[in-house]
Amino acid sequence: SAAYVCENGGNILEIGFNVGTSSIMFLRQAEKFFDFPISLYSCEKMHHREHVKKAVNFIENHFSNFNFIPGDSTEVLDKYLSKNEIKIDFAFIDGDHSRKGAYNDVNIVQPYIKEGGIIFIDDWYNCPAVREGALEADWKGWSRFEVPKYENGAYVFLKNKPKTQNIKWIDKFSDNDKKIFEKILNTNNPKISRRKKSSYE
Repeated sequence: SAAYVCENGGNILEIGFNVGTSSIMFLRQAEKFFDFPISLYSCEKMHHREHVKKAVNFIENHFSNFNFIPGDSTEVLDKYLSKNEIKIDFAFIDGDHSRKGAYNDVNIVQPYIKEGGIIFIDDWYNCPAVREGALEADWKGWSRFEVPKYENGAYVFLKNKPKTQNIKWIDKFSDNDKKIFEKILNTNNPKISRRKKSSYE
């Protein structure tokens, strides 16, 4: 659960609300398994569509910790996060699936991620444009690893490269999983770490 990353309370950000499936999953897990406050912020550019309105209304009526951000992420998200001084523990990127869109979403979110926080990028395998756009961003100082069994594949980027004992949410892992995660943190992927200048800069 994304809530594991929120150390005794924190913030989850989602880009790409659609019909709210992921939002409900995050909110229900936080409510069921954790006794500390977690806020979810979800941004959706198709906010004017009727099915989106209905989903937002339903979630707002059931979860007081849900915050909807209507509009294109490239136009509204940076202003919203900056104005409200929000720092993110876990960001779930599943918005614009174009190369430029993925690149822009990553660059908007990166400055707001806390140390030890995560950016989780969906559709890594089935959408090459998302993968290419995300990899054009500057990931210097981030650790990264694949999640191949997650639906259409995903990639996780962990801010900075601290030792596992400095990340409190690692305490939830089994001893074996801690060893595996430590190995991941100490593994470099030169294909990803060598950044090419983006055509969007």
